[in-house]
Amino acid sequence: MKQYANYSKNSNRLQAMLFLVSIIISCTLVLLGTWSDIFGVYGLVAVIAGFIIFVVLGCVSAQFDISHPFIWFNVVFMLYSLATPILNLQGEYYYYKKYAPFFNYYQMIMAQFLAVLAFSIAVTPKVVSYDIELYKLTEKTDPIYRGSYYLLIISIIISIVSLITIIKSGIVIKTELITRYNPVYGLSFMWNILDVALITILLQKRLQANKLPLRFIIIMTGYITFALLISGERGPLFRYLLVLAILIHILFKKLKLRYFLLAILLGAYMGTILGAFKMFLLTDLRLADMPGILDLQRSNIMNKILEGEFRSAGENLGVVLQMVPSSISYLYGRLMFNDLIRAFIPGFLFARETFHHTSLWFNETFFGRAYGTGMGMGFSLVGYGYVNFGYPGIVGLFLGLGWITKKLYHKAGHSNIYLIVYLSFIAVLISAIRADLTSIVSQGWKHILVPILLMIWLGRTMRKEGQPISTGGAMRKPFLSPRKIVARGPQL
Repeated sequence: MKQYANYSKNSNRLQAMLFLVSIIISCTLVLLGTWSDIFGVYGLVAVIAGFIIFVVLGCVSAQFDISHPFIWFNVVFMLYSLATPILNLQGEYYYYKKYAPFFNYYQMIMAQFLAVLAFSIAVTPKVVSYDIELYKLTEKTDPIYRGSYYLLIISIIISIVSLITIIKSGIVIKTELITRYNPVYGLSFMWNILDVALITILLQKRLQANKLPLRFIIIMTGYITFALLISGERGPLFRYLLVLAILIHILFKKLKLRYFLLAILLGAYMGTILGAFKMFLLTDLRLADMPGILDLQRSNIMNKILEGEFRSAGENLGVVLQMVPSSISYLYGRLMFNDLIRAFIPGFLFARETFHHTSLWFNETFFGRAYGTGMGMGFSLVGYGYVNFGYPGIVGLFLGLGWITKKLYHKAGHSNIYLIVYLSFIAVLISAIRADLTSIVSQGWKHILVPILLMIWLGRTMRKEGQPISTGGAMRKPFLSPRKIVARGPQL
């Protein structure tokens, strides 16, 4: 034991030293690169190289454990950060032709580098070991596992109601779905609740037997993909697949980093393909006539990956950096109170113009005409910090997010509740990169806290006195379970 403790201590020291080296090398390159008057185009290459080196060495210091935030956040964040410079330098401006030719790419990458640096310093490279024995089925944990099946049923039913409403509306274009506001269309939170239920069920399956429930996974993946072809929402599928990969890595089989990175790129490319099929089942077009399909045929693969999923956050940041504070002053947090109100009121209860908040300010200020037609440009998490308090706002925001992520990550190693929260938070934080702080607060309580409390309440309410600990739940074979359930759960 003493020998193991010494080995663990030495390993932590090596991780810390490597992390420190990555900070020194990357900061040197980024600072040298920003002196564009001296180095010219090579300065931009140095800035990009410094960013990449920091992320790569961070992966090494985290021992390539894909459940570590250095992997799932930093790598994805890097793709969001570098997509805009790569595309725009090729003349690909999309909706940003008014602003993009004047973007300062050094400033843009510097702002995003500060964000990932602050986040990483708060997280630290320490790797957590997951003790599966601590997640075991007991009287105390039984309600959440049992309630997950009921929550799954509820979320599927409500999502089906939303899809049927969209079908009956006659809408076949995504922007029309936004402008013709209907509270039922806004039930997208059901997909996040579905993710929480699925995470809990898969954790229970792992405790029953160390065997991946492929049939269950295939059925749910197929259902979410089918919903995309009606609703036009790509996000639920991507969040589900990303979290599923990390959950499989933690509970069932360790995944190598190269396969995880390949899965990210493949998933992003599939996103561009699926993007062409938005609401496809509601149109009467032939496959070859769809503009999205023709566009895919004319473009190179890498550009389509960056364009489809990763470009918007960087471009939104570029717009903010170009105009603030030279033409528009900092907000200094004056809309943050409204942001909190927006975060704690369910989105399906009000239209997007109900009251002023930071994302609305961004869209109306810079893209008023497009926003008026129903096109929302999203925002940028880095831009949110900058537009409020400049570069200190970016550093402060990402230090806070890094601290929260670190706490959840460490507690997930020995608590089933925190493991569910951590895996669900991964999807929330990734989706917020091209949104703002409001989305994190909003999804944090509506899409994580409420579903967990609901699962516990349902599990306690529906369990009969004297009933054995749940090992299968309400939904038993053949729909969900690929194996024979030993103990019977509650019956609906």
